[in-house]
Amino acid sequence: MPTIAAEAERVVYFPGNAVAVSPTVRFGDEIEVPPDAGFVWAQTAGPAQAEIGAANGKDLAATFRLPGRYEFELKVNRYGGMEGDFIATVPVVVRVLPAGWQQMELLPVADAYVQNGNATTNYNTGQLWMKGVNSATVDREIFMRFDLSAVAGGTVESAVLRMHAQEPDAAATGRTHWVPNDSWSETTLTWASKPAVSDLLQTWPLAADYVQDIDVTAWAGMEAVGDGLLSLRHSVVSQSISATVFKYASKENSNAALRPRLRLVVRPSDPSFTEWISGFSQIPLAQRGPTADPDGDGRSNFEEYALRSLPQLADGVGVRVERSGAGHRLVLPGGAAMRSGAYPQLEHSPNLNPSSWQSVHPVSMELSAADLRIALPSHLMSLAKGFFRVRLVEVP
Repeated sequence: MPTIAAEAERVVYFPGNAVAVSPTVRFGDEIEVPPDAGFVWAQTAGPAQAEIGAANGKDLAATFRLPGRYEFELKVNRYGGMEGDFIATVPVVVRVLPAGWQQMELLPVADAYVQNGNATTNYNTGQLWMKGVNSATVDREIFMRFDLSAVAGGTVESAVLRMHAQEPDAAATGRTHWVPNDSWSETTLTWASKPAVSDLLQTWPLAADYVQDIDVTAWAGMEAVGDGLLSLRHSVVSQSISATVFKYASKENSNAALRPRLRLVVRPSDPSFTEWISGFSQIPLAQRGPTADPDGDGRSNFEEYALRSLPQLADGVGVRVERSGAGHRLVLPGGAAMRSGAYPQLEHSPNLNPSSWQSVHPVSMELSAADLRIALPSHLMSLAKGFFRVRLVEVP
């Protein structure tokens, strides 16, 4: 019967707009694909429809025309069966980041656990233990702290803590609290000296696949603009087997891949279009809309914003065409400085009718010095006539 290995989230950075995914699929103990196997890829979520280039095979090749978080699902079946043991599914998440956005992973700067029955003992080891049976002797809690100084000047769009369980052998419910006091030390922390907790961030069932993801976006964002330190406490609400101790890898674990990590997506500190245009007091209010062109240079205010040019001074620089091998590409001067709030979209029209413009993909984009180059798809170059434009759209 088919099985599929879990896929890690993929990240595509501007100007990239394509991804390739090749999951590991096994049929019993074999990776050789039997003749009666079937593969179906489908997009299940996303800000726009992605183009799937390998919809009938094990491998996914997808291109994207807008940034955002996309979800896909691969279904593998045998004998034409679409249920029960004859089918396996795996979700795949792809995050397409606009210009300037970053994804970063932070290890804890401190982590340890405490035990109620040994109230003055410090546990700073390669494993973090957690237990909750309302016992004055055996209950355990995990503390960890992250340094968010790398986020300075940016905005936290998402923050997910990933922990790897070592022995998740019984059903239980965990919970994560925010710890306002960041002054505790992992080498001296004990049950007797542990800091008080505040807001409950999330309650979560312990993951059966050994990988625990906990969303802490709001509190990471708050602390990033505060003291730059995020302290958390993890504990067990209830568990079905009292003898079980839930064990997670710590930052000292010998296997670096299992250490806890805070996965952040950070947006740069670009102003919004409204904030930016309001700073030009010399432009009349009636000329401050995104489609207005107060300097008459053929660039709208939103284009000026996206390319970091000045809306009150004519610059007269537009898109140009250059040959690339047997094809052509459009060059957007200054596109390498694209603001995070905008994204380029290639469009085609057969006759310049305003209602005939259609988004074109797949396209490939690359940065060259200060310019953004967008390759024209070969299937459109074979048309008898046609027109192309690069339209800068607001990131949804």
